[in-house]
Amino acid sequence: MINSTESHQGLCESRPVIERLPFPAALWSPDRQSCVFNNYVSRLLGFSENDFLQESSLWIERIHPKDRDSFISAWRQIQSGENNSASCYYRFQPGGRSEQIRMREDLFSYPLRKNKPAVVWSLYAQQEDSDKEILESPSIRDFLNGFNHEIGNGLQAIKGEIDLLLLAGSLPPQSVRAVDRGIQRIAELTDEVNEYLSSTAAEPWRENPARTICEVIQSSSERLKDRGDRIAVEFKDPLPEVPIGSDFFNAFKRVIDFSCALLPKGGDLKIKADVNRIGAAFDIELQVINVSPSCLDVEEKEVFRPYLKVNDYRVGLTMVLARQILRRHFGKIIFQKEQRNRGVFSISIKVPSDKSI
Repeated sequence: MINSTESHQGLCESRPVIERLPFPAALWSPDRQSCVFNNYVSRLLGFSENDFLQESSLWIERIHPKDRDSFISAWRQIQSGENNSASCYYRFQPGGRSEQIRMREDLFSYPLRKNKPAVVWSLYAQQEDSDKEILESPSIRDFLNGFNHEIGNGLQAIKGEIDLLLLAGSLPPQSVRAVDRGIQRIAELTDEVNEYLSSTAAEPWRENPARTICEVIQSSSERLKDRGDRIAVEFKDPLPEVPIGSDFFNAFKRVIDFSCALLPKGGDLKIKADVNRIGAAFDIELQVINVSPSCLDVEEKEVFRPYLKVNDYRVGLTMVLARQILRRHFGKIIFQKEQRNRGVFSISIKVPSDKSI
């Protein structure tokens, strides 16, 4: 039987993970006697986790009486094992504030480690008057579920290697590398989530995509060379500068990284770019053509799916972020598998009307 002190200690081990999340999140024991908050939750509620550890009824007392049934029902679904996820909406009275806030709480029951009791992840979103919310879209729910799963995998890898250390009395070099990879993977995931959820920056500066393409290829040259990828670049027309700042570098770099995952045993990577006139408007049209010596291990509909794994390489949010970045600049990206061993990324970016060619 796990007592409340042991349960809280177990939750505290995951504090570094939830502190890196860029939105309000908490971990709860299923009986709600133990909890760990990140700073976003404390700022949202006006209470610390210690306030609720000392007085477990404080949370329900702060919920509007008419909304308590919704909160209790959602938690009972999790506690009974009826569902491993649930959601509820309620009005909450934060500490030190006179007005209530409207809030949505999304619950996910998931073990922090294999063969360990499940804990409850709580994700919070404050509702505006328009009731627009960050977690309403089913795709966002899938996004967070996948993120939770990836964190669990990373933590499990770290725990397994630490267990070996305890048994052997030393940590072999290969275990050091495995621990480092696990920690690095978690850091990469949280950085990607932060980028995905962050707001856009101020007006970006003008940049020439041709120059950016060359810079990305140069930055990836060692990796491409090691994999035996042959690269060819063709600019049919001079490309105009467009106000994309460093965003295009970030998006195109992700496309090249994904292409590396598609061609683990080498292949041909051809980049073609030109300008397409549509009436009085201009688009920059870019193709990244991947040709593998064998079958491409990916389907068209999967390329932009979060947390995709290609040829044993976890691409995380690589293409999700690339598409999001391009959409900010009236651009788009699609992937077509033209043949079993040939896939093409097609990128289009609108040139502002005040820019002549």
